[in-house]
Amino acid sequence: MIFKNNKKNYAILLCLVLSLFSCKEHKHIMEMRGIKRKPDNMALEHFVKKRNDLLPIGNASIRKILASGIYSDKTKFIGSLLMSTEGQSKFLIRPRRFGKSTLISTIATIAEGTVNKALFEGCYIHSNKFECWNLTLGTIENKAYNWKKYPIIRLDFSNLSKSVKLEEDIKKDLYGIAEKYGIESNMQNPEEEASMESYYKDLVNKLIKKFTDLQKQEFEDRKMEKANKSQEQEQAFIKFQEQESAYSNQVIVLIDEYDGAVVNLDWNSSKYKNGMTILGDFFRVVKSRAEDCKLVFVTGVTNFTLSDIGSGPNNFEDISLYEEVFDITGYTEKDIRELFAYELEYICQERNKRIPIEQSIEQQSTNKEKNREVPVKQSVDTVMNDLKDYYNGYKFFEKDLNRTEPNTIRKDFSVFNPTSILYYFKQEGKLKNYWYRTGDPSILLEQMNKHIEKFMVDWDDLKFEATEEELLFTKQKKDIDLIPLMFQTGYLTIDSCENDMYTLKFPNEEIKQSLLKNIEEAALARQEEDGKAYSGIFDTLKNENWNEFLLTLYNNCFTNAGYIFLNDTEKSFHAAIHLFLVGACHNIPTINVSSEKISGSGRSDIIINDTKNHIAYIIELKKSNQSSDVAVDEALNQIASRNYDKNQYKSHKKIVHIGLNCIFDIRKIKNKHPNHRNIDACCILVKRKKGRSQSFSVENKRYFEHQGEEFVWSNRIPTRRIGA
Repeated sequence: MIFKNNKKNYAILLCLVLSLFSCKEHKHIMEMRGIKRKPDNMALEHFVKKRNDLLPIGNASIRKILASGIYSDKTKFIGSLLMSTEGQSKFLIRPRRFGKSTLISTIATIAEGTVNKALFEGCYIHSNKFECWNLTLGTIENKAYNWKKYPIIRLDFSNLSKSVKLEEDIKKDLYGIAEKYGIESNMQNPEEEASMESYYKDLVNKLIKKFTDLQKQEFEDRKMEKANKSQEQEQAFIKFQEQESAYSNQVIVLIDEYDGAVVNLDWNSSKYKNGMTILGDFFRVVKSRAEDCKLVFVTGVTNFTLSDIGSGPNNFEDISLYEEVFDITGYTEKDIRELFAYELEYICQERNKRIPIEQSIEQQSTNKEKNREVPVKQSVDTVMNDLKDYYNGYKFFEKDLNRTEPNTIRKDFSVFNPTSILYYFKQEGKLKNYWYRTGDPSILLEQMNKHIEKFMVDWDDLKFEATEEELLFTKQKKDIDLIPLMFQTGYLTIDSCENDMYTLKFPNEEIKQSLLKNIEEAALARQEEDGKAYSGIFDTLKNENWNEFLLTLYNNCFTNAGYIFLNDTEKSFHAAIHLFLVGACHNIPTINVSSEKISGSGRSDIIINDTKNHIAYIIELKKSNQSSDVAVDEALNQIASRNYDKNQYKSHKKIVHIGLNCIFDIRKIKNKHPNHRNIDACCILVKRKKGRSQSFSVENKRYFEHQGEEFVWSNRIPTRRIGA
């Protein structure tokens, strides 16, 4: 009786309880998806560290990315592509680790049909409409995405063999797709002699048949439900169902990293030539069946391989510089502010902890007087500015200035490097060069190693310009142009466009540092390699032919070192000489070259040990553009005062102190003089062991200075110290 009387109240109470649970669950979903909500008493640090494990680093699966809640919605383009495309082949190039595989995964998951619709709740494709062209009426209609299930051929060429088994690997992948769809075909054994082309054609045919049968079965089931309808109504119903079936018998072909199997191979090798032949055959058959497909979508890092393959892929539409795909990979600023709102707030909080709460006016003025940086209170905007400097700036589209209406507000088409952004938040706000650490495109590194002279330029003063055709079209690999190579691999990006001419620049600080780091490593390797041709330099030392020794360094060591590697620091000169000498003694087991070796009360710059002739050469470097004679004298005084030769007396009969002065002449740089960085003076002191005793006789210092084509013995004695 009590229950009956209070039935209504109990129902209301039950609804309230359920609504509380619903709110709590909704709150959890919002938090996991990174949606900013009004701050409460939640422990921000705890939440951010928990979400840290969800960051999709190295994970291209759209299912897992959606589950993490950290997804930048790209479904508007994908939905439009699938709603409007018929039998077209698209091609997209983007730098490595820029989200291409995630894009392929997203297209494939959406193309699997209604079963995956719930995954994309909150994304554009789930609830919005797309403009579609009605061929019958000749008008544009707005339609919701139909969530048809397509047969999918999805291949990832980065996982394929880079050897003669490339064709076999492609056949195995095609065979695996056939098994997935339960198709019985002629692909009983991928290792048989049947051609790759026949495998592909057979798979396409069987997929079309299978999905046509599924459509027919669906139609039959619907007809049974409408059996009592008239024949005319039944035909109309069938026609409607053909148009609105849950299945499509048009195949979707997705090829990720098409160049992954060959791009890292030696272009003159038989493996590369064989791989290119196989890829050419494969893409020709793909193109021949494109009309039976809904879409063929191919991604890669560069256009170089595609241009070398031949006629097969020539009709692929390159959409890489289209406006509608400028942000199809990567994060926009809006994405970062929304997806990582909590992380940004936490980083601000942590940064501000390191800033004194209050600074007196006196403290602030003292900091300014001493040129100390005055701490700035951190906000989301200051953090975003740091992110822009380091990881933003990639542009894959820009409007032509001459085709833009006056006073038009210019849209920002720049995107952030997604890999670097994820690592940045994983490391809780540490600005580091993450992209460089994840590996570099081998095609660019190979060009650096083979043609380092192309990269030995003053990058800050260079202006890069190219047309769209030059950026995307490429010649044979043996004659690769530097600008398109650097653009396609992500080291240059679009800055502006005027009269169909693109001006390019470094995207950001991270990329600039990555490039210079790679150039430096390649230059160091080349410097050591160049030194191998000059092993005779050690004979000039042994014979005390000081002029020849100095000329060998002057003419061969520095002029081959590039501008980026050999900059205005003593350290860079040190590295150049050290590596040159290491290369020179590479096949002389009795000579050893070491650097920064602890001896006496310091570290000597370079020590050459000639164990066969029992001679030690101790080289100390100084850098002065004005007082060369004083600088070399200072170098020898440093060797003596710090006892750099202390460990050499017991095992050597002769010890030679060598002081070198390095110059970096800015005036000569402007005139493109080849020897604007070199040595211009030297001071040498020789110590010889007296017979069998342990004492050494010390000869007078000898001063040499560069004049004309020689190093001339100078009688000039320095009269002052550097800095005196």
